[in-house]
Amino acid sequence: METTVAEKPSINVFDYRKTARRRALICPGAGWEYLGRPMFGRLTFGAALAMLVVASLAAWNPAASTVWTAVGLLVATLVLIGIELFQTFIAWPNSAGAERPRATSRQPLIGAAVLTVAAVLLGTIIGTSFRTLRIDGDGMAPTALDGDRLLCRMGVDRKDLKAGTLILFSCSPQSKGTTVGDHMLARIIAGPGDELEIRDGFFVVNGKSGHPAGSIGPDLPALAVPIAPEPGRERGRLHTPVRVETDKYFVVQDSLTRGSDSRVLSWIELENIKSCRIFTFSRGFLPQSVE
Repeated sequence: METTVAEKPSINVFDYRKTARRRALICPGAGWEYLGRPMFGRLTFGAALAMLVVASLAAWNPAASTVWTAVGLLVATLVLIGIELFQTFIAWPNSAGAERPRATSRQPLIGAAVLTVAAVLLGTIIGTSFRTLRIDGDGMAPTALDGDRLLCRMGVDRKDLKAGTLILFSCSPQSKGTTVGDHMLARIIAGPGDELEIRDGFFVVNGKSGHPAGSIGPDLPALAVPIAPEPGRERGRLHTPVRVETDKYFVVQDSLTRGSDSRVLSWIELENIKSCRIFTFSRGFLPQSVE
């Protein structure tokens, strides 16, 4: 008695590869699933999703660790996607791969929807939280030079506004030589409650000498800072350091010859400070923090 064995249906190898490639392009990892290698599919999809999530965290709260983690995940994701696409050009059908499509026909669309939501979240954070600008002038040289392109994370927290912090702010009507609403970079040297004076050509904050006090030119100052008398000449001269009021800051620009300070720019009020997390594109492939 003869026994017959049913033949397995043949699969067109070109259609097989084309379908796998199409799924891989719809959603990273779906090509691996179609080829019967779900472990690689989950790894590729997970890397892509993790990259978008970490990139969103880096955009929301920029830090060197999260930025470099996002970059590492991006490289890993691109490598995995490249290997996946390469496999869709050389793979051969097998029984596992032939049965896989019917079981996972919706997975590419579901995965693509999840990645799209994560990508939209990242784009929304970047679009609403960051602003790019170009430096015009050398007032902040050598920290930021004329023509440098900057990326600023908008929004500040009062606790981050300390002495030495570089800030982006908008000019007030009291500022001299600027247009209301112009954006400028400067560095905080005194904050609310600090006592400020000029002694021997230097700004003195709470008794400690710091940044040199350059010339402000012939114009009347927007803000007067008391000048301490020279040693031995204090007799008969009343002198009281100015105290910085609540939610106001005294700033200086880094250049001694081309920079300005709050004697010209007036007090910088908290509501006019736009950013204290500033990055430059002009010093390498990736944005670097400007401090």
